Amino acid sequence: MRLQLGPPPSIRRTSLLDRVFHRGKDRIPVVPADVASSTSDSEFGPPREDRAERQTDTPPSDSALYLEARQHIKRRAWGRAQRALEEAARQDPDSPAAQDLQSVRTIRRALRRSARWPSDVEAHLDLGRACFDLDLGDDALAEFARAQRLAPGRYEGFALAALEYLYRGEYTHAMSTWLHARALNPELPELDDVMGSLPVK
Repeated sequence: MRLQLGPPPSIRRTSLLDRVFHRGKDRIPVVPADVASSTSDSEFGPPREDRAERQTDTPPSDSALYLEARQHIKRRAWGRAQRALEEAARQDPDSPAAQDLQSVRTIRRALRRSARWPSDVEAHLDLGRACFDLDLGDDALAEFARAQRLAPGRYEGFALAALEYLYRGEYTHAMSTWLHARALNPELPELDDVMGSLPVK
């Protein structure tokens, strides 16, 4: 039976983050597997419903191992997700597993940092970006809101939240949040330009 997971989110979401924030892959922190696997599977709290459950079937080209990893991601079982993604990436280097693996490793590292230093804005932004990449929109938005509260003078938390609102179709929230971000950083593009960069679903 095919799992109801939707298409891999990496192309749809990460490409927009790259375009807006010029975030290259070399800036995504990668933690060695033996270090990252020491973190508990349940460290991110109880799972919440996200859009992946409401999307269409995953393309049949994805391996069973990758589909298993996506299920672990939905349950926020990060250690199991990482192990499944590592194996899926070894079996098929061209699959989305490698990119998802980077996001999962980023989440595990950011969770450790935010647990030790709750006011670490960068940890919350990293966590939110990685959740955004994995299509965990509720988790991403919660982390961006934390970054806004911790650093109200920084634009990133507002701009990233606006992108999440765009994906939800909440354009009023997206516009007001983006305008706040642009007030903090006038170099950000107009929201219309950002919307023109949205990948086609």
